[in-house]
Amino acid sequence: MNKSIVVGNIGKTPTLRFTPDGTPVTTVSVCANEVTGSGDNRVEIPVWYKAHFFGGPAETITEYFQKGDPIYIEGRLRPELWEGEDGKTRLNLNLNKCEFQFLPKRRANDSNAAETNTEAPNAEASPAAELEDIPF
Repeated sequence: MNKSIVVGNIGKTPTLRFTPDGTPVTTVSVCANEVTGSGDNRVEIPVWYKAHFFGGPAETITEYFQKGDPIYIEGRLRPELWEGEDGKTRLNLNLNKCEFQFLPKRRANDSNAAETNTEAPNAEASPAAELEDIPF
């Protein structure tokens, strides 16, 4: 079984494209920081992923997400090696057959407080909407 979970921030505002048969598709670059060490030796290393979405999820992502927004993604990890124009070998970390969830956004005026994304189209796509109904 190949399933990866990535929680990070979108690197570029998604754009909607269409396959020749009319299926909506979008690719989202997501940066997740890998933390190593502790205390004064703590280092955050940015790791970039490309998540590929088709159909309804592609339309939802392009409508509700922008550069910098947090996102939770599950998908099949498929590493891809390729050679750049400079002759160096590069690695893409692709996530295919993806599912996503909305995450609370940070407020612009208070970096320590999270606000709920109320623009989610339905509760299935937004676990934050379900949390609002909890009485505590």
